[in-house]
Amino acid sequence: MNPNSNSLSEIIEGIETRHDVKSIFFEYEDERFELYPIIKQSIFSQLQRNTETVPKSRFLWFQMKSLFKGFWNRFRKFDSIVLSNSLEKRSLGGELQDKLFQDFLVHEKLGKVLNVEFYLPPTYLGSYLPKGGKLMSRSSMILTRELRSRLFNIKKVRVQNEDLLQDILNELKLDFDVNYKIKNFLMEYKMVTKFLKKTSPKCLFLSNSSSFFAWIKAANNLGIKVVEIQHGVINAEHYGYNFQYKPDSHLFPNYFLSTGSRDDVYIQNISKIPIHKSLPLGSYILDYYLRKENEPIKIGGQVKTLAISLQDCEWGKKGFGDLVKLAKALPEVTFKLKTRRLPISFYRENYELAKNMVFEMDKDIYQLILDCDIHLSLYSSCLIEANALGRANVIFNYGGKGWLYYQDKLPPSSHNLYCDSVEEMKKAIEAYRVIDGEQIQKSNQENIHHDYSKNLDHALNLILN
Repeated sequence: MNPNSNSLSEIIEGIETRHDVKSIFFEYEDERFELYPIIKQSIFSQLQRNTETVPKSRFLWFQMKSLFKGFWNRFRKFDSIVLSNSLEKRSLGGELQDKLFQDFLVHEKLGKVLNVEFYLPPTYLGSYLPKGGKLMSRSSMILTRELRSRLFNIKKVRVQNEDLLQDILNELKLDFDVNYKIKNFLMEYKMVTKFLKKTSPKCLFLSNSSSFFAWIKAANNLGIKVVEIQHGVINAEHYGYNFQYKPDSHLFPNYFLSTGSRDDVYIQNISKIPIHKSLPLGSYILDYYLRKENEPIKIGGQVKTLAISLQDCEWGKKGFGDLVKLAKALPEVTFKLKTRRLPISFYRENYELAKNMVFEMDKDIYQLILDCDIHLSLYSSCLIEANALGRANVIFNYGGKGWLYYQDKLPPSSHNLYCDSVEEMKKAIEAYRVIDGEQIQKSNQENIHHDYSKNLDHALNLILN
């Protein structure tokens, strides 16, 4: 099997239907741990990414800088804990806010909240918490886990059906140290268990559950309710949400708060992850921008400005050359580009940029989309968010990724233009006339619900009572 010739969903389906992955487990201190979900992220992220976007030395330096921030909060009691990361910080109305968790940090129903934050370059903007809020860096826990995994000897854990796991890795042409992954998980699991016993929260809030199995397992064992807030696109191409069998429920959240009802259906009826209840929440940051006054765009006008949300993945890097060609073919259109984690210097050093390509430094991607006539991306979740903001999309279907991700969520229409080549994109942009934003928003209501604050109140009433 050549994994590169198949979509991720096809590879996952093949692995999980042909192999009894649930039978791969290990035992430690009288506890049994299902191994496959724990290492699934490592398996499929390695298939997707061949290079790291942030040098490891820079990552470690960032952790050292924030090592002791809020250290003593680990010994205090809290009603709720929120696990966040600094990449989600945005400057909104002159204040630094977390686009996923801001309302959770201040909600009266959650009592005394501890924000445990993971600091990542390059978008760390400092710390902001509402009055009385408590912050703790996750850096000390991450570095402690890494040091203990290397310095303290946990004898090799015996994996049941290890031969089956090795067959899977061989099939995918992957090679990594499974025992190190297990040691890393166990170190974090033991450390988090002690931490949660000391802080004794009633609820734990997080996003991207596949990165937090040790936290979730520890919280479930202690009777702490675990709630995941959706971040990004959910579909069969996301390894964290595509399971062809029902894995151990102790590794998964009790509740999932989605951006819209379409993803609720996927979580509860299509994916087999064992979540008790999925509820539509909407988007804090999109509701913020829809409430504020924005400059109107000219309905029926030609495209003069184009917002581009860039991606760090290999597909994003490969497709960027075609975006340069497109900009050169449309010299009258201003291309406003927003990077993610790759520095602007990467693009300037590796491509001969067109004169009409401008990197936006100050505005976030949401304000940039609102300021432009149309939005373009390969398969970023900003495509769905652009429709929620009332802007049309050019979906550059480079390598078929756009269609693979969005054919159901964003079917082809007058405001979702799928293009396979530079020439198709050029024709689509030249022919497009700006559409009324409300018409676009209505078509996107199942993907992203409005009334975020009302939805959050409703969800917390169900979860806490």
